[in-house]
Amino acid sequence: MVTVHKVHTIQDIEQLSGLAKLIFNEVYAGHVSVNHIHNYLKMYQSPDAISIQLEHNYTYYFIKKEGRLIGYFALIYQGDFLELSKLYLKIGERGKGVGNFILEWIEDYAEDLDVKEIELFVLRQNEAAIKFYEGHGFILCELVSHHFETGDYEENYKMSKKIKARTNFE
Repeated sequence: MVTVHKVHTIQDIEQLSGLAKLIFNEVYAGHVSVNHIHNYLKMYQSPDAISIQLEHNYTYYFIKKEGRLIGYFALIYQGDFLELSKLYLKIGERGKGVGNFILEWIEDYAEDLDVKEIELFVLRQNEAAIKFYEGHGFILCELVSHHFETGDYEENYKMSKKIKARTNFE
């Protein structure tokens, strides 16, 4: 059984940061430089960086399967849309329906917030992720270049999906 747990405590944040290091090295080693992975983790997935994000409208969630920690995701409520900032699973957990479950969970959450759209950014070279999101109704919107302070560079596709309004019949 897959469950979602909100990140709350300092211990959660430290555990999340460690999980990010593991997953990022699994996922991005073939797409970006090791130096870029290291810099990104330090800037955005260190315990301090995650703590600051949590103070600024980010919400992080652990993904557990049968009690084991297998991934995480982050959402940013932006008023009229919800940004899926991160969705990462350990490599051994991919292709088993967990991502499908999480996207359904996120869509339900978006409907509860009454947002009209979910947006995300995905690394241009990450063809498997692009295909996964397209299979769930996301469309490619634009190619966005990102230059980091460290000198690293990425190209990401912005993708979006419209959320259908809930119909309440009484």
